[in-house]
Amino acid sequence: MYAGLTFFFVQALGGRKVNGTLAWGPYWIALLGASVYGAFDEWHQWFVPGRNSSAGDVLLNLVGSIGMLCFLRLRALQRARA
Repeated sequence: MYAGLTFFFVQALGGRKVNGTLAWGPYWIALLGASVYGAFDEWHQWFVPGRNSSAGDVLLNLVGSIGMLCFLRLRALQRARA
């Protein structure tokens, strides 16, 4: 789910070129946005009866986001070379 969220963040921010190379800014902002959202989601679950919250879940959310960023970055680099 957080991979998809990260994908949409990157699409909304747009991958811009700076001096002919792809800018990292949108990717870092997307990672930060998805991470903050995941942390707040886990914090919210702490207060919901029947749900549990853990730092491991936050880490797994982050791993999904990083995986999507790697995929998008590699795809953008392949398109830039073509």
